[in-house]
Amino acid sequence: MPYRKISDRECVIQAINEFTELGQVAFLGKYKGGRALRYFLLYEGQQYNCRSILCAAYAHQFKHPIPRRQMNDPKNSISDVLKRLGFDVLDNRADNVTSGVFKDMPH
Repeated sequence: MPYRKISDRECVIQAINEFTELGQVAFLGKYKGGRALRYFLLYEGQQYNCRSILCAAYAHQFKHPIPRRQMNDPKNSISDVLKRLGFDVLDNRADNVTSGVFKDMPH
């Protein structure tokens, strides 16, 4: 599951900055993501599509996109990666925010 390989919090922040620069439509088009319906990354008062942000973060960290056939990780693993990197994740259906605690991973 390629999302779990993401270990660099700064790559997630770079992806968030890219989302802001490109805008939602262009960003989602570039990273083949649809609009989020349930899970959102919360960062500095804004909500972001978890899957697309992680696709971009993966590309920033590993210098190539996630292979298309490997993009469908279970939603829990996506939110688990973000929480492990210290980000907050909103489950829109449960109206629940879970906070992450950054845990440095061995390289």
